[in-house]
Amino acid sequence: MGLVVAVGTSYTGQYTWMINQPVGFAWQLGLHLQNVEVQNRPIAGHGSFAAFKQFWQQRHEISDEFAKHNGPGKPKVVVLEFPIRDVQGIIGADPGP
Repeated sequence: MGLVVAVGTSYTGQYTWMINQPVGFAWQLGLHLQNVEVQNRPIAGHGSFAAFKQFWQQRHEISDEFAKHNGPGKPKVVVLEFPIRDVQGIIGADPGP
């Protein structure tokens, strides 16, 4: 059992308003992975860096909560989804603490 966290913009959360329909990016990813908890953490309208910054600030709590429920030492993967318009911003981005 591992943890995959999808972080991104409204693209990541797209169609999540369709209750119980696995049409969003994270849902589709989860459908193709066995024994993996997939979390979706998009922030609409703020760009992919804002979503990643929020995830980065909460990463220890997310990891600790996962370990509390599933045991320590499990693999963890972060999938950062971002639109092509954000690619240029990667060059000058401040990674923060």
